[in-house]
Amino acid sequence: MHAKKNQISVRTFTTSPLARKDADDLWDRVLSGLGADEDISGFYQFARNDPVLKKAIADYPGMRIGFLDDIFGGVILAILHQMAPIGRSEQMMEKVLEHVGTGISFDGNDVILWPRAEEIADLNPGILRKDAMLGYRAERLVKAA
Repeated sequence: MHAKKNQISVRTFTTSPLARKDADDLWDRVLSGLGADEDISGFYQFARNDPVLKKAIADYPGMRIGFLDDIFGGVILAILHQMAPIGRSEQMMEKVLEHVGTGISFDGNDVILWPRAEEIADLNPGILRKDAMLGYRAERLVKAA
């Protein structure tokens, strides 16, 4: 991904050519992830009269929310917070992101996204138990995926 002013360029790579339906699904995911399908005109109308948001929309025109409603991300958090102190939960979250998170780069910024359910469903729970230090939560995470 690369942004220049209000234009975003996205290039995707696959190991083999995609069928038309798969290419369309990929394009839909990219647009949704970028928030291109959101109607934010009401937000901007409100923000113009708010002292804090007024500066934010001036500094970041066209900003979008994106994938915040990812259901599986909520499932991951629920499982990793289950019966664990905050420090332990944070450790597990870091390990999950480190071992199975999806890394992306945008304008020189590296970000790690939660893994998708499809990626976790294919994993052996033993790998998550050992490498991500999830203990009994590994099986629950794979089953949830």
